This record gives sequence, C-alpha cells and structure tokens, in this order.
Amino acid sequence: MRRRPAIQASTLVCACAVLSVAGCADSEPPGKRFRGKSADRIAAEAVRATRDAGSVRVTGAVRREGSAIGVDIRVDARGNCVGRMTGEGGRADIIRTGHTAYIRGNDKFWANAAGGREAAGSADRLAGRWVRTPAGQAPISGVCDKRGFLTAADGGGAHPKGMSKGETVTVDGKEVLALQRRTDDERTTVYVAAHGRPYIVKITQGKGAAKGDLNFTDYNEPVKATPPPADRVVEPAADLGGA
Repeated sequence: MRRRPAIQASTLVCACAVLSVAGCADSEPPGKRFRGKSADRIAAEAVRATRDAGSVRVTGAVRREGSAIGVDIRVDARGNCVGRMTGEGGRADIIRTGHTAYIRGNDKFWANAAGGREAAGSADRLAGRWVRTPAGQAPISGVCDKRGFLTAADGGGAHPKGMSKGETVTVDGKEVLALQRRTDDERTTVYVAAHGRPYIVKITQGKGAAKGDLNFTDYNEPVKATPPPADRVVEPAADLGGA
C-alpha cells in the first residue's frame, strides 16, 4: 500500500500559504505606499516583512483532490509552535519546543501516518497521550516552519515573479492591495496590508474545488509552547511510521 503521510505541510504549502496583519496603523494612503513600485517588488517586500515577523497565527483550510485540510497554528521565528491540524478524518494537536515535537492525534491521524495501516494496540496506548519525537522527523515537521508558508507568495524563490496589481480592497476589516498571478492551471492572489508593516494578510490559491485560503493574525504575539506533563508523554513506535 502506498505510504501516505498524515497531514503534510507540503500539501498546504502547495495549495496556499501565509500571513495576516496586526501592525501599527499609519496615515499613508495606500495609493502612495504602492506608487511607482511593480507588483513583484511589492510582493517581495511583503514576503520579507512576513518572513521577519516574530510570530504569527495561521488559520484556514484548503482542498486537495476533494479532501479538506485545515490548520490553526501559532509559530514563531525560533520554531516554537502550537496548534491543531485536521484532514482526511485525522486530527492532531501539536506542540513544538526547541528540537522536540509532541503530537496528540486521533486514531485516523496515526493510521494515515502509518501508511493506512491500523497500528496494533495504538488506540489504547495513545489515547489522550502525546507522542514525543525529534521535530525534524515528525509527520507535521514542515507545518512549524513559518518560512515554508511563504512558498505560494514567492514562488519558491527569493524574488516573486509574474505578479500583477489588482484592486485595493478590504479583507477582514483591513485595507489591502490584491496582487495576482495566473496560469492555465492555477490562480494566486496575495493580499498585502496597505497600512502599518506590509505583511501578507491573506493568500488564496487554486481554483474550483481545489481552491483554498489561509489567514494570518496575531503577529508578534508570544507563542506559549510548553511541553505536556511527563506522565502524558509516550515515545515513538515503529508501527506508527516513526511518529
């Protein structure tokens, strides 16, 4: 049977990505802020501001091949991370602190992590418990990489290309400039804050049934990633796909 990771960040990163805005208000008209700048330059400045933010909360959902994948994650620049992921019937609470990740998933999550196999005895062993694993080996490893969510905005490179300016609109009560990139297969819209720091407020990507979006809020707020109580932690097992 083909191995299927539980809920991978790469699926989310392919489909959409990254960040909202709190920021300090300013009085500069949005037209003046963006005047004389190409869409690609504005996108690059937004990617840089978002990448350098101290922390952010990422919430939203995307659809891939008919399956909904949702996230509610808080992550900071040091890699601390707390939140939840859902998808394909699976659900996992996540804590990452330092080089260690803790995952508390339901049976479906661990079955997905094990490539669709129902791990013998795992339900009783893991019920209500946190599995401890090196952060880089966890089935949710990429989700706690704040920079990874920027892929949809920068195209995977240092300098976004192929963007065009859209209208100045309002998203969640915030005035933003819409930047758009279209191909035959996909449409991407990056919403950049018109006031305060030029954070990315929202990105939508895809079209039709595969369209998704993520919203990002609570910039530069502390991420309280505290390890769970020791008596609720278990070590990883081979039958759980190394999770």
